[in-house]
Amino acid sequence: MQKHKILYILYTVLILASCEVRQPAQKVPGSIEKYYSCRDGSGSCEVAVLNDECILAFKLGTYLTSDYEYAFGNDKTTYYELCAKYGDMIPDGRWCFDSGGGNNDMYGDALAESVRAIHITSDAAWDDEHDAHALLDDIFVVRYSSFWPYVQNGWSGEYLTYFEKRISDLSDNDLYFISYVLELSTTSVPTVAVQHTLAVDFLLDTGETVAYEAAVDFSATETQHK
Repeated sequence: MQKHKILYILYTVLILASCEVRQPAQKVPGSIEKYYSCRDGSGSCEVAVLNDECILAFKLGTYLTSDYEYAFGNDKTTYYELCAKYGDMIPDGRWCFDSGGGNNDMYGDALAESVRAIHITSDAAWDDEHDAHALLDDIFVVRYSSFWPYVQNGWSGEYLTYFEKRISDLSDNDLYFISYVLELSTTSVPTVAVQHTLAVDFLLDTGETVAYEAAVDFSATETQHK
């Protein structure tokens, strides 16, 4: 009888200890679920030409860290540093639930780096005003979503704010604390419908430049490139 009692006590202690090690919820400092880094140029670019419009859809980067890694994983430092970098430090934090590292649709995916500028060129002449290798920043617009207004507003209002701006009209801080997906599209088509090799440069706040290339055939009705 005494032996069974001791075993029961040990079993109870083990259960309590395991519960303490793996809590179902923990507080995290920021409002972002996952961060992605584009420093190594490992993102993707998909290109389509539809109805005389060229669209370049980017996923800038690969998975870096998350709220789950902060709360339940082995990486508190990277996530915390990125929250601090963007001022995304909720005064009382927010709850992160242990779902085995699964996705949480309530919270967004942010880019770890801040984009300071975007420049785009083509190896072929676009029109009479844009020779081969001339900047096409005034021809392309960028569409993106930012978490910054939400943070500035004290973590209230719209979680993501959508923007659409001509690349040449961007200011230094417009692409600060943005989603890791964005889109570029043309405001005009080339004078001659030939294949263009577009070069897109993203200038980061780290001082690095991440470059992408995409071959676009404007004589085709639809094309895709990865």
